[in-house]
Amino acid sequence: MGIPVLLATLAPLWWGAVPGECRHNSALEQARVAIEGSRPQAALADIHQAHMRRGNCRRQLLENYRLKAMIESLLGDQERCRKAFEVLLTLEPRFQLPPVSQESLKGCLAKAAESPSERRRLLVALGRPQRSKDQLRLPLTLTDPQNLADHLRVFVRVKGQPRWVSADFEPTELDQVSMPLFAAPGPVEVIVHILDPWDGVLFELGTAEAPLPVR
Repeated sequence: MGIPVLLATLAPLWWGAVPGECRHNSALEQARVAIEGSRPQAALADIHQAHMRRGNCRRQLLENYRLKAMIESLLGDQERCRKAFEVLLTLEPRFQLPPVSQESLKGCLAKAAESPSERRRLLVALGRPQRSKDQLRLPLTLTDPQNLADHLRVFVRVKGQPRWVSADFEPTELDQVSMPLFAAPGPVEVIVHILDPWDGVLFELGTAEAPLPVR
């Protein structure tokens, strides 16, 4: 199969993006300042804007849900606070509040932790890849009982090369994930991101510093 034909059968490809790169999110900083200034309504507007900024890295997304829980607790909405913490615990099960946190916030986190552990799961698993001359098929399995995932982004590069090629797939398309190799010899590296509707990184399988090796 020639390259033009191969590309026509694949999802749209992007070149050169750094997987998981953190870019400054000013709205996130503004939300922190508003919380410190006891202005929860302003903080809530900022945190919504911060969340919808396209391309939040995983660290920023975790911080967004942490701040949202704090804001909702300050506003007295314990149910919204619990929901924010439930998502945060799904993304980062080891999350803990500092001991100096307010009792209402601790109670909110405790309620979130009472939800069934099987509900608080989000991950993607990679099966045995199948490699041909110019194509890499990647069997992926998504676990997402809360339906947090909007789409998945797969990054592939030849080991030692600086540039990645990436393509997006819907959760219903994971049995069709295929990436071009362009007849590249040698080991290949893979990263898979679970993303929200604004390309925020909910989960990483492999990282730019430690991608998954495929031979």
